[in-house]
Amino acid sequence: VTGGSGFLGKSISDYFSKKGHEILIFDKNEPNNLLDNQIFMHGDLFDDKKLDEALANIDIVFLKGRIHDIGIRHSTKKHGKRNSVLVS
Repeated sequence: VTGGSGFLGKSISDYFSKKGHEILIFDKNEPNNLLDNQIFMHGDLFDDKKLDEALANIDIVFLKGRIHDIGIRHSTKKHGKRNSVLVS
């Protein structure tokens, strides 16, 4: 779950954890109260290498991460495209 530390991302992570699934939370901020079957990986959606590492051996991805700085989103074509594709 990208953005798994935010309200919606954490809710999704907890819901599926309680159903018995192992959850990888990929976020810049570590969530409070990780459940036993949740793993946190610190990362940024703009870091292709870290994102590829996070997505290895993952069956389903919930994209709940978002870009907070609108200036960054519109400042470069690459970042704008990444924001549109990964976060929408």
